[in-house]
Amino acid sequence: ALQRFFSKYLLQTALSVFKWELPETWNRDYFLYVLYLWGYVAVINTDKFGVIPQQCSLFGYNVFYLPNQITIANRYISKATYDLGVDAEIIRFQDDYSGIAPLISYYANLMALAAEDLASNLVNTKFAYVFAAGNKSGAEALKKMFDTITSGQPAAVLDKELYNDDGSPSWELFCQNLKQNFLGLDLLDTLQSITDNFCADVGIPNVSIRKKERTTVDEINMNNVQTFAKATRWLETMQDCCRRVNAMFGTNIGVDFRFKQEGGAEDASGESDTV
Repeated sequence: ALQRFFSKYLLQTALSVFKWELPETWNRDYFLYVLYLWGYVAVINTDKFGVIPQQCSLFGYNVFYLPNQITIANRYISKATYDLGVDAEIIRFQDDYSGIAPLISYYANLMALAAEDLASNLVNTKFAYVFAAGNKSGAEALKKMFDTITSGQPAAVLDKELYNDDGSPSWELFCQNLKQNFLGLDLLDTLQSITDNFCADVGIPNVSIRKKERTTVDEINMNNVQTFAKATRWLETMQDCCRRVNAMFGTNIGVDFRFKQEGGAEDASGESDTV
């Protein structure tokens, strides 16, 4: 359940990287989810619906061993087979026709493990005291005393049976070092680090605020270069596909970074001022 939760969260994050210009008649959610998760989406022209995107399967190959045909299984569309470059085009997310689902699953698994450990650690911090009683009545008396204390009452009355004749307690107390065993802050830091790494992988730059030493401009620019390298390649692939679709069907489909790209190779060698 945690893995599914984080998968949904990370997918929404990935969807925010690029901004699409699509025809108003297209279902944006259908187009984006098929493209990002399936890896590619076909664009065809139908008599009933006009130019629309459709999930498809690839088959056949050309001289470069790339697929040159697609098949569509949709009961509302009579034609099932199309030739790429002739009466259909596809928009790919990556060059190898794969989507972002494996990347999301990898990071979602890590985040689920970290969140599970965090929940377990928070539960364990509640385990503070263990009492050892000599008999059942003594155990019940200790339970009542502990309930009284934890309920917030200012005073607790002890049963005299909890003490020996010489006044020494007839029970033993084991105390746990909660501060030493509390890893919540470290686990939260780990969870945030995993999120930062995912953002960097999908093209969202970030500078770790948990870094103790001062962060230089060169480090920030280097992070930008590393972050945008993969996302820029994805963008180039999708933009090339959009140009092919527009040339075939006369559409005006486009995609670009949603937020302004800052930094780059020309900035990575700048002055080493600090921020």
